[in-house]
Amino acid sequence: MRNFILIISIFMLTSISWGQKLVEYQTLYAQEKYTQVAKEVDSLFKCCPTQLGGQVDDWQFLLANAQMKVGKFSEAKSHYESISYHNETYPLSYGICLLKNQLFELAFAQLNDYYLNHGEEYKAIYWLGECYYYMQKPKDALRVLQKAVDSFPDDPDAFYLMGIIHTEKGDYEKAFIYFQAAYDTRNTLLDAKFNMGLTKFYAQQLESAEEILSELALEKPLFFQKRWLYLEKYAIVYMMKKALASIGKKPSTMVMRSPRKIIKRFVSIKREVLNSRRRALSLFKIRSYNPKISCQLALILSSFDL
Repeated sequence: MRNFILIISIFMLTSISWGQKLVEYQTLYAQEKYTQVAKEVDSLFKCCPTQLGGQVDDWQFLLANAQMKVGKFSEAKSHYESISYHNETYPLSYGICLLKNQLFELAFAQLNDYYLNHGEEYKAIYWLGECYYYMQKPKDALRVLQKAVDSFPDDPDAFYLMGIIHTEKGDYEKAFIYFQAAYDTRNTLLDAKFNMGLTKFYAQQLESAEEILSELALEKPLFFQKRWLYLEKYAIVYMMKKALASIGKKPSTMVMRSPRKIIKRFVSIKREVLNSRRRALSLFKIRSYNPKISCQLALILSSFDL
C-alpha cells in the first residue's frame, strides 16, 4: 500500500513539474524569446516525450508556434499536424504555416474557415488577403485587405501588400499611396520607403524618385546598400541565365568559348527589359514567399543600369 501511494505521489509531482515547465515556456514565448523556446522544447520532445503527459498537444502547439517565429516552417507543419485537439486559433496558426510552406490551396481552406468565424479580427482579415495574393487572385486580395485598412488603419502590413499588388498591376500612383501609408504608420518599415522611390521611378517622376532614394541612402546607408546589392546580384544572375538559355546552354556549362555571343544576347535582353517596363514586370516577376522581395525584384529588373 505504501509503495502504491509512493508511486502515485511521484507521478503527481512529475505531472505538476511538467505543468509548471509548460507555463514557464509559455511565459518565455510571450516575452518573444522564440529561439530559446524552439530549441529547448524541441530538445524535450527528443529526449523524453513520454513525460509530457496529458498536455502533449499544448507542448506541440507551443513548439510549432515558436518554430514559425524562427522560420522553421517545415518542422512547425509536422508539429501542427501531430496535434489531436484543435483549439480555437488552430486554423489561423496552421493556415499561416501552410502559407509559409507555399501550400496555398490548403492554407486557404484553413484561413477562410477562421475568417468565417472571426471576421472582425485583424489577423483573420490580413492573412486571408495575403493568401488570395499568393493564389494570384489580386481582386479578392484587394477586397479583403481594404477591409483590413479600413478597420485597422494603424497596422502597416495590409497597406504594404496593397502597394505590392498595385505595383504588379502597373498602377504606380496607387502603389505609392499605399507604400507611403505603410511607412507613415511604421517609419521603421524601410522597404516601404524604398518602394516609394521605385514607384516614382516607374511613374517617370525621376526627381521625386531620386529625392526619396537619396534620402533613404543618407539616413540608412547600410540598409540601402544591402538591399540594392542583393537585388543587383539577383537581377544579373537571372538575366544571365536567360541569356544562356536562349543560346541552348545551361548555367553550369557557362564557359568562355563564346563570350561575345553570350554578352550580345545578354545586352539584347537588357535592352528588351528597359524598352518595356510593364512587359518586363510580368516577364521577370519573381514570386518569392516574402512579398517585400517579390515586389522589389519585379521592379528592379526593369530599372537596373547594368
